[in-house]
Amino acid sequence: MKREKMLKAMSLIDEEYVSEAHPERLMQRRSKLIKLCSLAACLCIMITALSLWMFIPFSTELPDVSEYEDSEYYSIIEKLNVATFRPPVYKNNFQKIFRRIINFIAPKDEYSLLEDGTGSAYREVTDNQVQGVIEADNIKRTDSHIFYLHENVLKVYAINGSATKCIEAYTVIDDELYLNYGSEMYLSEDGSILTVIIKRSKYFSDGFSGVGEFTVFSLDVTDPFNVVRRNRICMSGKYISSRMVDGELLLFSDFRVKANPDFSDSNQFIPQYDL
Repeated sequence: MKREKMLKAMSLIDEEYVSEAHPERLMQRRSKLIKLCSLAACLCIMITALSLWMFIPFSTELPDVSEYEDSEYYSIIEKLNVATFRPPVYKNNFQKIFRRIINFIAPKDEYSLLEDGTGSAYREVTDNQVQGVIEADNIKRTDSHIFYLHENVLKVYAINGSATKCIEAYTVIDDELYLNYGSEMYLSEDGSILTVIIKRSKYFSDGFSGVGEFTVFSLDVTDPFNVVRRNRICMSGKYISSRMVDGELLLFSDFRVKANPDFSDSNQFIPQYDL
C-alpha cells in the first residue's frame, strides 16, 4: 500500500517545477542576473564620468612654469606666462556646449560696427611713394631682361619687341609641405642680384595652418640663362612688408605668441631664424 501511494504521489508532480529546478536552468538565471548587474554598473559609471566631465569647473589659476627654471629663457617665460595666460571663457563643459548650441541657433553678427558706428577699422593717411625708398614687386626689369616672380617660380624674359620670350624658369623653393606662397622681390641697381622674399605657411594633417615664416633669397642673375642662388635666410613670423634704402633691406614682420603656449618648445614664443 505504501509503495502504491508513493508512486501515485510522484505521478502528481508538475514537470515544469522539475524543469525549473534543473541545475542548467538555475545557471542560466544566475548568468542573466550577473549580466544585468554588470550593465547597470557600467551605466552608473558612464553617467558619473559624464557628469564629472560636464560639471567639474575649469581651472582659472595661472600655470606653474617652475619646471623651466633651468631654461635660458626662464625670465622671458615668466613674463609671457602672465601676458599670454587666458582663463577659460566658460565655467565648465556644460556651459561651453550650451552656449555653442545657443550661438548656433541664433548666431551673432560677426561684422558689427565699431564704437564710432562707421564700421571702418582705420583710415589711410600716408603716402608710401617716398623718394629714395624702393618697394618690392613681382616684376622687375633691366634694359635687356624682365624678371617675373610668380609664387615660388622666377621667370626671365629676354626683351626683343614682339619676339620677347621666356628664356629661364627658376624654382626658388620647392617644398610640398608649404602652401599659399606669397612672394615679391628687389633688383639691385646694377641688375645682377635679385632679393626674393617668399611667404610660407605650413599646413598640418588636420588642415590648420601652423606658425608662419618667410624666407629671403639672394639670386645671382648676372647670366639670365643660369640663375644661381647665393644666400638664404629663413625667419619665423608673418611677413608684413619691406623696403630697401641705399641697398639695405628693411623687413617688417609680426611674430605673435599664442595664448597659453607650450614653454617646452621655444619655437612657440621665441622668433627663430635659420641661415
